[in-house]
Order: sequence, then structure tokens, then C-alpha cells
Amino acid sequence: MQLAVLVVLAWSASAERDSVSPRDASSRLADELLEIPEAQLNIANAALRLSTLAVPAANPSQGNAMLDAIARRVSALVGPSTAPDLRIRAINTVLYRELGFAYDEASLKNPRAQAPTVGTLWHVLASRRGNCVSLPLLWYAVAERLGYPVVAVAAPQHLFLRYDDGSYRSNIEATSGGGSHTDEQLAMDLEIPEAGVRSGAYLRSLSKRDLLAVLIAEGAGPALMRGQLDNAIPLLERALRVDPRAVETQVQLARALQLKARRTGDADFDRQARMHARFATALGAAAPLKDGYWDDFVTRRL
Repeated sequence: MQLAVLVVLAWSASAERDSVSPRDASSRLADELLEIPEAQLNIANAALRLSTLAVPAANPSQGNAMLDAIARRVSALVGPSTAPDLRIRAINTVLYRELGFAYDEASLKNPRAQAPTVGTLWHVLASRRGNCVSLPLLWYAVAERLGYPVVAVAAPQHLFLRYDDGSYRSNIEATSGGGSHTDEQLAMDLEIPEAGVRSGAYLRSLSKRDLLAVLIAEGAGPALMRGQLDNAIPLLERALRVDPRAVETQVQLARALQLKARRTGDADFDRQARMHARFATALGAAAPLKDGYWDDFVTRRL
């Protein structure tokens, strides 16, 4: 089936409403964060600020204090050691065994119905439950504070992490206890097309700015759920200007533009939607995962 057709079928009927909502605040926040140079970018702080798009009551200062406390505990376990395996095990111990962070069970049972708040760093810190975005983001935020060489890696509807100091390299599956899996295992389990790997759409280590672009695209989620396309589209466009290979964002933007075309009857929106759908196809976009997939994926790794 053509991706452009899948785009129409996959989009929730609830997004047919186009409520009027101010978009300047979210766009200004995205622009402000994107102006920060890579070397000065703090992903945890950016993620906490973007959390306010889904959770207006989110408190970035409190979230940063919580992350500081977690990082101090990890540092106490690791001591002066620079051994990568010890660092990884220490973060896993603190997050999953001591503090009880875990995958949100409601999201496993019905991924399509999960609220966009579940993917925010604030939600996972406040509830100790997260999903395929927020749990890796939490792990990353702790490693970032400690100066560990950890990067995020793109996968279909998913992020995982990679510790890579130039001599030691290990993938980290933060959604299920921080276990290690090879690229080949993940490509098979996540059903990643070879074309998607070749293009760099998947299994690519993301720069901080690339990861920020992912988070900005995630920040469009609340507006998309409410059908506020004029709020969501500018965020998705900003994210793609940073990382055009972000295939999941290409698909999201194609969906949003296609709905915009349907509502307005403007053929230009339809043309743009088809263009982004073609980009996603050329990048090797993965097919939508079957119902219950993430339940099986996480369970296999617990």
C-alpha cells in the first residue's frame, strides 16, 4: 500500500476538529531552543521546557532538581571509575531497581490511546512511568549530567541509546531495564527496512540538535491530538529543517498537511503532504507496527 494512503488511514478521526489556539508560544519556545549551539545545548533542560506544551503545570526547575539527585546517586555508585559497563549498570540499578521506573502499562495495552504527556520528561519523572520516548530520554538526561558519551538512536516509533566512547560501543534499551542488544537484533525486532538503515533514517546516532528536533516534533503531539493543525505544523516543519532524515517526523507532517488540505480544500497543502510522504518512502519508512507489538517487544526484554 502506498505510504500516502497509509497516512490517511492511520490518522485519528478525532483530529478532524481544528480548534483555534495560539501557536506563537510553542513556536517561540522551539525557536529559542534551536538557537542554542550544539556545544551548549542541555537536552534535559530543553526537554523539561518542552514538557510544558503537553503538561502546562510541568516545573522545569523541579525536574532538573530531581535529575540532579538521580545523577548524584549514580555518581556515588560509580565513584572514580571510568569503566563503561559499570556506568551503564549503575544507571540501570538506580533507575529501575532503586527508583522503580518502568514502561507505562496503560500505554502497552492501548498505544493508540496513550496521552501525549506520557512521552514527556516531566511525566516520567513525576510518575516513574514512561514510554519509548520518555524512558530513553530519562536515561539520556542522567548520562548527560554525568558527562557520559551516550547518544540517542532513531528507530521506528522508538528511541534507544548508545554508549560510544570510540573504543567501547554498546546499545542500551531503556524501555526494558537498560539491556544491551546489537544493531542487527534491533533491526530484526523493530522490523527496520534495509533502505531505512542505508539512508540514515534509522539506527543512526543522533546529535544533540537532532535529538532536540525529535523532541520538538513530539511537542506537536498535544496539538495534533486536539486537531490544532496550525499549532502542530510549524513545530514539525522546524524539526525537519534541523533533521530532514527524521522519517517519523516526515510521516507526521504528511498526515497533518493532508488533513489541512481536506479541511481547507487547498490543493497546495495536498501537494506538500504528498511531497513529505514521498520523502518518507525514499528514506525507507517502516510500515506501521501491528497492534500489541510494543507489549511483546518490552516483555521479551524484561
